[in-house]
Amino acid sequence: MLTLAARSARAWKAAAIAGAVAGMTLTAAPRASAATPSPLTGIIPYEVETNAGSGYLWGAGNPDPGLLEFLNEAQPMAAGTSPSVVALPGLGYESVFQGSNGDIWFSGTAGVTDGRFAMAPGTSPSAAATPSGAFPWAAQGANHDLWKASPSGPVDVGAAMAADTSPAVAEIPPNGTLYPNGDFAIAFQGSDGTLWDATQTYGTGSTHLRMSPGTSPATAYDPSGGSFQMVVNGANGDLWTTSAHGPVDLGVAMAPGTSPSLTEFNDGGYEVAFHGANGDLWTYGKLTTGDTGLPMLAGTNPSIAATISVTTGILPTDNYSIAYSSTFNNGWIFIDNEDTGPGNTIDTTDNVASGTSPSLAILGE
Repeated sequence: MLTLAARSARAWKAAAIAGAVAGMTLTAAPRASAATPSPLTGIIPYEVETNAGSGYLWGAGNPDPGLLEFLNEAQPMAAGTSPSVVALPGLGYESVFQGSNGDIWFSGTAGVTDGRFAMAPGTSPSAAATPSGAFPWAAQGANHDLWKASPSGPVDVGAAMAADTSPAVAEIPPNGTLYPNGDFAIAFQGSDGTLWDATQTYGTGSTHLRMSPGTSPATAYDPSGGSFQMVVNGANGDLWTTSAHGPVDLGVAMAPGTSPSLTEFNDGGYEVAFHGANGDLWTYGKLTTGDTGLPMLAGTNPSIAATISVTTGILPTDNYSIAYSSTFNNGWIFIDNEDTGPGNTIDTTDNVASGTSPSLAILGE
């Protein structure tokens, strides 16, 4: 069983990665950890899900669910697609993914279900965690439009998406005058190649920020502004961010065809994890900015999550963890925890199917 607080001897493959760690160049030093412990003897519970090398949905974490196939929840995933896992109250989780039959599927602590909704081939769904335990999702439908969940079933938003791209969704809690009743923000690459967003409150439209073809955005609630933040691989190959203040080129180059991951901190600020142009895992944001020195498997994307889940509503001190596919053993998934540095990176011993990436959630109490 793996933890983020106590690393096992197998967690670090020194022979494979020590050289890369020695060359690490971070321009902002990480803060000391002050992560809130869970009831599980001080560990930080997490769940990482992936389209494994076997082509089946695979889960690892603490509490450790093991291979879902062993729990009679097995469902082969569609080739080239990745799951989205979110935290639920009570240390639960839910994974949303495209099954091999082309439908959206749901699997987690409550069991496995075929959503009976057909997705576009080669695309992946996205889900958001909420304090109530709901997990609203968004996906590219078989008609290539953006679709979203609703109480009455999947709804066609009516906006065409770029081929081979996937949306991102984030909850916006009720706040002030911008979203007095709360909402859900969906970010996606439109068929015109620009970044689009959709909310129930303000509708759907383009930001006019051009994206790199075949890539997908990430989004998260921005507590400092009461709205939401988005990050993308821009048309020039750089990492870009955009919010109510407009688009900003962050001036760091991304690996072609890859997509960033974003997490927001409850006290303001954000952290981005992405696949850098040199092939390494990079970060940009409030705590750290720069090359971690950890090599990533070509064509894969990292997944970043703030240490304390939004389902608890508690984040006394900033911290995050990142799941990524390493070059070690052709795609083994590692978890890098911001507070300890890459020398204590966790090895989950799971690996990814070709052209897919892991998803990480820090579980709520």
